[in-house]
Amino acid sequence: MNPKEDPNALSEEIKEFFQKQNPQWNILNVYAANFGQMGSWANVTFATYEETIQAYDLLKNTRPKFRDGLLYGSLRNVKDLRTVVISVVKKDANEKLVEKFLKELSERSTKNPTQPGEEPIRKYDYFSFNIVESKTFYKNDSNEIEGVDEGKNVEESWIVMNEVPRRLIIHFFNEFSDDDIKELTNDIKTSPGYEEIFFAGDSKKQLRSNHQKGHVNKDGTYTKHTEVRPKKKQRTQNARGLTGRQPRG
Repeated sequence: MNPKEDPNALSEEIKEFFQKQNPQWNILNVYAANFGQMGSWANVTFATYEETIQAYDLLKNTRPKFRDGLLYGSLRNVKDLRTVVISVVKKDANEKLVEKFLKELSERSTKNPTQPGEEPIRKYDYFSFNIVESKTFYKNDSNEIEGVDEGKNVEESWIVMNEVPRRLIIHFFNEFSDDDIKELTNDIKTSPGYEEIFFAGDSKKQLRSNHQKGHVNKDGTYTKHTEVRPKKKQRTQNARGLTGRQPRG
């Protein structure tokens, strides 16, 4: 998306794109916004939960292109087996270093079987990643839980509850079982450049990998991600698609 492009026009184009995928879908609303150099993102709201799941599965299984860029969709505040959180990440490990490491990790991984004519996808091929800075959670004087970024001052009377370390969130193309995550963790530990990004030999900061179970909002509150329930229908449900972004690696 061009930063000067009208987001309303982009929203209409995305709506038309999804409608062509299934003319039977009842799309209530599309909201699109620019995501800087990464491209754009959009919230697509369908009339039923069933339609939302169908659109989600289509993006996940077929990886369609929009404006020559791959579309990657996820359900809002719902656990996604393609998303893996890895911690603890060193303070001096930047995006350029992490991108190089993940690209090489992906290139060494095995290719998954594909249908004739489809481009093969490697086990560790990914769409995007982001580094999330550490945050400490306190109980403030109003007895409320408040998340505070590292380096910011707090009242002496506040009580420390827990700390979420600096971590890496990776959006893979493939789903990961618990055993897959164990294998991923081992492959990361045995890859060149591991100690430049993660801590080695420190029992308090040992490498941990797991599915994303929730996220910390901008106001410091925590939102837990729910499980996908295909049989349950709701009036509306949001599906998010990141549009116009080329996958890294």
